[in-house]
Amino acid sequence: EECEAVRFALALLAGVCPTAARSTGVLGALRGFTNAAPDPHRAATLRLALALAEDDTSALTTVVAETTPLTDLDEVPSPYAPIRGVALNLLKHMAEKELSLLMGD
Repeated sequence: EECEAVRFALALLAGVCPTAARSTGVLGALRGFTNAAPDPHRAATLRLALALAEDDTSALTTVVAETTPLTDLDEVPSPYAPIRGVALNLLKHMAEKELSLLMGD
């Protein structure tokens, strides 16, 4: 079994590459990992990755709205921007924070 940092990185990859995530069958494992996340920020990051991996526009809209207040982003995404682009940008910022914590920086 992979360490938590590796599972987290794989979850991020699944969010960025939804077709590969679905074809390799990792969504079930990603759901389990997401549900087991003890830290609220990490859980939100994983929910965002899962919504991206499932390629569900409705879920993405909901998760982005719930997750954006948890970040320290100075700019609010344009309401005209495609939701997937907004979600990927948000995932990048959240992942950077989480990975620095996981790696002990």
